[in-house]
Amino acid sequence: MIKRMSFEAARTLKARALISALLGCLGWLPFSSVAEAAPFQQYRNGVCASNSICTIDFGLVPAGGRLDITNVSCYLRTSGTVELSAVQILVVRGMVTQSALTIVPEFVDTLGVPFESVFSANHPIFAFATAGQRFRAFAELKKGTFSQFACHISGQLQSST
Repeated sequence: MIKRMSFEAARTLKARALISALLGCLGWLPFSSVAEAAPFQQYRNGVCASNSICTIDFGLVPAGGRLDITNVSCYLRTSGTVELSAVQILVVRGMVTQSALTIVPEFVDTLGVPFESVFSANHPIFAFATAGQRFRAFAELKKGTFSQFACHISGQLQSST
């Protein structure tokens, strides 16, 4: 025996089905424009233009991209009596610094001759750079001389293409 639905029940059922379908489509809407992400890591050695300042420029974020960094690891070796002034990860566009994150290096060891101090830092962070920007590691000494400054960054390169 087949039961017949009342007109009101059928209309309510159709309305619920339509609302469910619309909500289902809205649920997919964000996924239609989701950026694709690829694992990213880069290691670079510093360019120490003076005794007191050393920088590392990481690659430029490509057009349509955003680089999300979740970890930074740096190694710093200095000679002489050393006093650190700053170690930072900067977000730069051209020569303009747009954001800065401070890194706190820890003293690791003193090496023999010549007298060198070794520092390292490994930090989970969240920082991002958009198309046309880059990350720059920056170190400054009050006293001492750079022997080596190297950093590694890792995260995800987001692409909207």
